[in-house]
Amino acid sequence: MPAASSPFSRQLLALAATFLAVVMVPITPAAATRVVADSTPVEGVTSESLAMSPLERALAERIAADHNDARRDAGLSELRQMPSLAPYAGSNSMTMMATQTLGHSEIRVLLDDFPQNMWAAENALVMFNPASEATDLWLGSPEHAANMMASRATHVWVDVRCSAEGRMWVTSQYVDAPVAQTDILPGVDLRVSDSASVDLRCPVAVGPFASGEAFVAQQYEDFLGRPADASGLAYWTGMLNTRKVTPGQVVLSFLNSPEFAGRIRPRAEAALLASSELPTVDEVDSWRRTPPPQVSTKAAAAGVKSRVDVLMIYVGMLNRTPDAKGFAYWTGLADQEVSLTVLVNGFLASPEYTARVGS
Repeated sequence: MPAASSPFSRQLLALAATFLAVVMVPITPAAATRVVADSTPVEGVTSESLAMSPLERALAERIAADHNDARRDAGLSELRQMPSLAPYAGSNSMTMMATQTLGHSEIRVLLDDFPQNMWAAENALVMFNPASEATDLWLGSPEHAANMMASRATHVWVDVRCSAEGRMWVTSQYVDAPVAQTDILPGVDLRVSDSASVDLRCPVAVGPFASGEAFVAQQYEDFLGRPADASGLAYWTGMLNTRKVTPGQVVLSFLNSPEFAGRIRPRAEAALLASSELPTVDEVDSWRRTPPPQVSTKAAAAGVKSRVDVLMIYVGMLNRTPDAKGFAYWTGLADQEVSLTVLVNGFLASPEYTARVGS
């Protein structure tokens, strides 16, 4: 890295447009120290508002633990946690997430507040990847690796913030010894704990749901009429959070499941083949409660497929039979070969669906 031209210069690294690094040259420390456990560098932001959620803390612990694994492998000393950095790292992560832009703390402020420390550095990133991949990505960048693997670094604080779409915004700050004990929060274990899960990552929030898990649980209630079983909930939540499926694809899987489609589709086909009238709410409720019929109407039902698909979406997602105007609109789209995923996404975004699942 080229020599810094001023004590507070910073070098930006464009690595797939996702990473930045800052390395500070030493400055002369002031004579006094200041306890900053309850201070934050952002006006109006409190320590409480900067607290990470339990999941975010686990993600941060995993990244910190991976730092020490890499340092041990290189024959370097392990880093200890410095919770007094939390307001600074937390403010940076929250600012990045709010602005959707990678950026850095004012390292000048950090060093002014910790004058007993001669050196400070910071790495930042945003990713959808599991937490276990953060340090590998940094190690692949010379500027980031220089911060993380600095022989003079003795303490670290990692802050993680999860945005609704599942992005992980990470700020990792490093300082050197000595660290005054008055600057360490009391009662905090300074050792870096080991978060064993390899696939720890930020969850995906879906529409009005706070998490992918809440979204999946709702599908069990809506389509299968029962609480989610533990293995099924874990499977579909994992598929969502790892982005192997979209929310619309999850809904379609439940829509076409034997537990739901096996009971509803044959009877809907028979009813719509027999009459142009839509079934009543009472009729649909009775279909849900009775075993699947043994007689198949598949061969004759091709002409009503779009109507049956839309009817099933109404029943499963809105818990009602269609109104005539809405039914005509959605079946018109289906007849034009608009995919069922597009239809489901439209229902997911509808005010009626939001009001129903949010109540």
